[in-house]
Amino acid sequence: MQKGLILNLIEHRNDSIRDVSWETLGAAKKLCSQADLEMAAVVLGYDCDDLVTRVSAHVNPLYYLQSEQLKYYICDRYCIALETLIKEVKPMIMLLPHTAQGMELGATLAARLKIPYLPDCIDLLFREGYWVGIREIFTGKVKGEFQAARSNTVIVSLRPGIFKSISQKIKEKKILKRSVDFKTSIFLTEFLNLVEPEKTDIDITKYDVIVSVGRGIGDKEKIPLFEELADVLGGTLAATRPVIDIGWLPKERQVGQSGKTVKPKLYFAFGISGAYQHILGMKNAHTIIAINKDPRAPIFNVADFGIVGDIFEVTKPLIEKVKLRASA
Repeated sequence: MQKGLILNLIEHRNDSIRDVSWETLGAAKKLCSQADLEMAAVVLGYDCDDLVTRVSAHVNPLYYLQSEQLKYYICDRYCIALETLIKEVKPMIMLLPHTAQGMELGATLAARLKIPYLPDCIDLLFREGYWVGIREIFTGKVKGEFQAARSNTVIVSLRPGIFKSISQKIKEKKILKRSVDFKTSIFLTEFLNLVEPEKTDIDITKYDVIVSVGRGIGDKEKIPLFEELADVLGGTLAATRPVIDIGWLPKERQVGQSGKTVKPKLYFAFGISGAYQHILGMKNAHTIIAINKDPRAPIFNVADFGIVGDIFEVTKPLIEKVKLRASA
């Protein structure tokens, strides 16, 4: 009897594989070890053989669906290509990252194929013949179980920053390369051009220490103080969405649901109340230290250490202590 299959969609752009795709592969591998399942992956694109080779080192088989129409992500093109593959290989789970792309694609595919969709899952269980997605609800205060209707295939999107990235490589590699024919397809959208934000050298997800600030710091003129703390700690500066929205720091510094998900060894939260959207992006940090004058701030619910008080009375002495220790 053929084993059930988990099919992973690999997100990529400009020959760069999204970190969350390695996480979904890691989640799929974990599911396979817990149940009688096999895993495969699919890359949609054009002229990205190097990228495909990198993915094939971790998963077998790998489907490479190629067309000039798939060079950039457009939902209707991706849906047509994936529908054909799903009908052929009949995966038990079509696994997507819960990103802007994954949310659009997952919902559209589910509607077109008339199959269940479990979005934004932080875990996945198979219970009594049904797939059950674990999700956080009520701003993360409660975990809910959502059972998908019985179906040969269920689409599941996984929240970024929850699962450990796949690292183990495999010996046997199998790349199944296919061309996708769109000649008879009618599209209501057309790709014009790719507009990307200005590139910087800062990627806050790569740092072991992050000093993050919220509106509680008062004004933009206070930013250099926290930059100094980040520098002496060998880390980087980050912020909540309100700080980004009012222009105190650039978008690439944002932590949260609409920003970046980070998992540093040490995360400082200065003047951050702890809105659910921000907590989603940093709660998996190894150690969280929160400083806020409000003892009821929600940030303290996820912090390992909390200080109720004036953030500036903490920051300045902390900088001096770190400098003194560094020079000793």
